[in-house]
Amino acid sequence: MVFVLFSVSAIPAAFSAPPQEPLTVTVQGDGTVTSDPAGIICPPDCTENYKKASRVTLTATADPNGSFLWWEGACVGTQPTCELKVIAPANVTAMFDIATVTYSAPVPQTGQTLCVDQSGSINCAGTGQDGDLQAGVALPQPRFTDNGDGTVTDNGNRSQGCRTPRERNRGRAS
Repeated sequence: MVFVLFSVSAIPAAFSAPPQEPLTVTVQGDGTVTSDPAGIICPPDCTENYKKASRVTLTATADPNGSFLWWEGACVGTQPTCELKVIAPANVTAMFDIATVTYSAPVPQTGQTLCVDQSGSINCAGTGQDGDLQAGVALPQPRFTDNGDGTVTDNGNRSQGCRTPRERNRGRAS
């Protein structure tokens, strides 16, 4: 008869997390930067630790009416995506222009009928000056209203004018 003995014993093992490195994004202007793999949505979350030697793709997205300009730091170039290998702490700046907002408002007619250039009075036709275009919104009539208190309201833009020094001093003893 043969006996076989098996012995089971535990072998201690220590596992540590793979080394990680921080990737920090800064945004200048009006836009956001996101990462793949996920972790960065900047602003507000602009720093993430990634496994050392991992590849990260950053994507820059401009706000409406704005545009992405370029990358600085660990990313360079003018394309809105950048792929980098994180082997050490890395810093990236995404540069965006400032989004512009266009407002339209009616421009009042000036009533100009005379056109001039450096030589003096000229024929208005084709100059593009107010006297040529006669464009804009007609100003209300009457243009100004006396408020009875020494101030005047401009009915064209609803602003109120100041009292004259003489009006301010009315009724004061000399």
